[in-house]
This record gives sequence, structure tokens and C-alpha cells, in this order.
Amino acid sequence: MALSSTFLILSLTLAVGIGMEPIVARYLNDGEEGLQLLQTSARQAPVNGQTIMRVAMDAHAVADTSFGNSKCQCIGFDGVAGTTTVVINANTTAQYPLDLGSHCAAWDDGRYTTNCLPGQTPGKGNGWCAQKWCYVDPCKCDIDVLPKTSFELPHATYKGKPMYYSYATCGGKDSFTTTHHKAACVNQKDQTACKKLSKCMWDEKGKKCGGKALVSTCSKTLGAQYGASNCSCVGIKGRPGNYSMSDNGKKLNYPGDTGSSCQSWDLTANPACTGTKKASWCFDSWCYVDPCSCSQEVSPKISYFLPDANFEGHPLYYSYATCGAKDNFAGTNHKSACVNQKSQSTCATLSKCAWDVSKGACLGKALVTECAAGSTTASTTGGVAQIRSAASLLSTWLALFVCCIVSVCV
Repeated sequence: MALSSTFLILSLTLAVGIGMEPIVARYLNDGEEGLQLLQTSARQAPVNGQTIMRVAMDAHAVADTSFGNSKCQCIGFDGVAGTTTVVINANTTAQYPLDLGSHCAAWDDGRYTTNCLPGQTPGKGNGWCAQKWCYVDPCKCDIDVLPKTSFELPHATYKGKPMYYSYATCGGKDSFTTTHHKAACVNQKDQTACKKLSKCMWDEKGKKCGGKALVSTCSKTLGAQYGASNCSCVGIKGRPGNYSMSDNGKKLNYPGDTGSSCQSWDLTANPACTGTKKASWCFDSWCYVDPCSCSQEVSPKISYFLPDANFEGHPLYYSYATCGAKDNFAGTNHKSACVNQKSQSTCATLSKCAWDVSKGACLGKALVTECAAGSTTASTTGGVAQIRSAASLLSTWLALFVCCIVSVCV
């Protein structure tokens, strides 16, 4: 029996090493019908075991990274270079990647120095060490298992609140908190113990202890340091470490919490802002923002110093306007900024940009098409979150399919 056209395309594409994502993307626009078509075509095909096994492995590889449940998405900047120091206990720290907790991953595996190295308990690849988790915004987390306050970054905050983590949003099991995070709010079994911890608050209705943000502070208005209410700053404030940034090939080191609040970040970190004659932009305040939650008249721009970074699946955006400042930087220093492309044809040459017909201007693609489509996980630019979601479904079906083929063939 001849291979169906759909499966032939899939097999040949993978065989030459192009990868899974273009094929998944082809059927993504058709939603469930597209996925069913791909599955049906595969069922009808006589299959070489090696080819199918390759398909299944590639699907799992693509699906390995995600930004969590759409109702409780991971926060932080994904895809940035640098390291940060986390607290293990009163006497021990460890070095982790600077994008720690920005997407679902087994972050502790091989890094948590007292329990997750080879030969330790539970040890590398075992137990909670191998479970995926990420940091989340407790005020935007609507899943059954509530997030917990983190102790690994004790002085760090997100939008003025302590850091929270979640295994559940990544489909992981939290066997860490009960045994290794005694000060977690959920581990305080009575009101007296709960009140001793400043980050916790007793919930009279539920008769349990929870993070203060979960119980009371989510409704509070953010201060001016976090930008305008319709375009608040994102990022982890107070995080140790440094970003490894680039400016036309020149390496720059900015603090690990750069862009987390309105501040003149360049003044003390950018070499161009040293000396007696400083450019005006050195003194201007700015921060990183979520383009899909920014409704200001002056649109935010894709990051110049962190061009490969993502936030919830979109390229990272910054804004001076949300901090009450004018952008004196992009016009002369960020020639590839979308807003500097004055025609639709030049705009189209940049993959992260899109032409906004209503404004007659070139803007970041997230602002023009992706945010309007709905959930940030449906993004096709940035972290391929949409492809990962589809690949996760495909990998599950393909794994079962492989088992069926192997059992029939042998």
C-alpha cells in the first residue's frame, strides 16, 4: 500500500532533518481537524519502524519545553544568557541559569547541590529533582493546585510580590515542598504558625495557611515604580546575577533584575553612559513589559539588548512610555526596531515585525497579530509555544502508534 501524501511529507521532512515544527505548523491552523487528518493519514500508512520512532522522538523533543498551563503561565525571561545564585539552605548556595523558572523544566536536576547530584537522595534523574516546575504570578494562577512561595530567591519579587513556584502548571508532582520547604505557607497547620511568617496569611474561610498574595494582596494597585496600570513592568526584581547582553558585538553586563521596574538601567551598566558627556537616554527610565497586556498609545518595542529573549512565548518588549519617559534610544541606536521601518516592504523583511494597517506603522508582530489571537500560548513567534502544544498531543499519539506497529511487526 502506498504512503498517504500527508504521512509521506511528514516522514520525508523528518528524514532529511528539517525537524518537526514546520510540519506541525502546517496543520495547526486547522485545529482539531488538522490534527485528526495527520493522525488518520499515519494510521493508513505501512510504516518503517525507524522512521516512526524518529517521528515520536522529535515530537517529544519539541514538546519538552512549555510555558505551563494557559491558566497559570510561567513568568521570567526565557532564552537569556547568564547565571544567578539560589539559596539551598542557610549555609549553601548554588549556581543556576539566569532564566531559572521561566519555562517548565527540571531546574533542580544536577544543580541542587545537596540532593540532586549523582549519588545523592533522591539524586539526579530521580524524585522531585526530575520534576518540572516554573515560577508563576500567583495573581494569574487559576488551577486546582495553588502555587507556593519560593525560598530559593528570598529577596526577589515579581510585581511587588514574593516569588511563587508551581509544579502543577507544568504537569509535575510536587514532592519537594513537604520535605524540603518547611517554611512554605502550606506546611503551617494552624493560625499561630501561619502568622509567624511574613509572606503567609491565614485563610479563615478555608481554614488553611496560604501565600499572602493568594489571600489578600492581588487586589492591591501596583506603585508607579512598576509602570502604568495598563502596561505594567514584568521581570524578577532583586534577582542576583548578571545578564550577558550584546550591543553590536560588544558584550555588556547588566544586573540580573534589569527591566523589572521603572529605572534608569543604562546609567550604571552601559559603557556608553560613562564619562562626562552622557546621552539623554542614559537618564531615562524604562522597563520590560508584556506586549499583550500593554494598551498605551505609545507601543512598546522588541528588546535591543536581549533579542533572543522571550516572555510567555513572545519576544521580550520594553517601554519608556509606561515609566513616563520618552524613548530617545530607539531612533538612533536601534535601527532594526520595527517602528523604524517606514514602509510595509521593509517591515516585511524583519520576522519579528508586522505592518499595522490601521496605524500605518510597523510594530512588533505580537502587537499586530499574536496578542489579538488570544492566549499567548497560541503565539507562532518567539518560543514556538503553539507548536509545542500541538507536538505534545502528537507525541502522545505517535508513542502509542509506535507500540502498535512494533507489536504487529514482531
